[in-house]
Amino acid sequence: LDGHGGASADNEGFSFELRVPSIASLKKYLRISGPVSAILLSKVVVFSTVSMSAANLGPIGSAAHALVFGIFLFFCVPGDALNQCAQTFLPPCMGHPAEQNKLKRRLVLTGACIGVGNFILTSTIFMLGSGMITPNASVAAAIKQVGLLASFTMFIHPLGIATEGILMASHQFLYLLVTYGGVCASTCGV
Repeated sequence: LDGHGGASADNEGFSFELRVPSIASLKKYLRISGPVSAILLSKVVVFSTVSMSAANLGPIGSAAHALVFGIFLFFCVPGDALNQCAQTFLPPCMGHPAEQNKLKRRLVLTGACIGVGNFILTSTIFMLGSGMITPNASVAAAIKQVGLLASFTMFIHPLGIATEGILMASHQFLYLLVTYGGVCASTCGV
């Protein structure tokens, strides 16, 4: 301890204070973390339900699902980066509608460009190169059957996730909760 209630990290005078947050600060934190936690939980439920359903397809369907899902997760990364960009760069633009709208357009346009790239690459992999990702001809055929649909989801993912970031940065959590709740409910009902 540095003698002033803080812990000293080294001899350069850096110190920090650890204290219990105020009720107002805690309420502000919970207003954001509560909805975000529910949104993330709904994503876990959806992905778990889809994986559980794929497991019921038998070994061929399950193997095809695992490979397609792995590729999906790989191609999600650029879209997830757009989400983070929206949450990082939009809040400072609040109160400046021209800047805010320009950034939103850029995020969505970038999402569309990434989506087109995702579609081209994944449809090529699924339709022409499924034999490269598995030696099993039956699994490769199963991948080809869902290839275009899976590629389409990889086209819309960066658009959707960029929009999600815009909505989160704008604190429109109720809309996101209702949307994700509906997706979660419909997925669990399938």
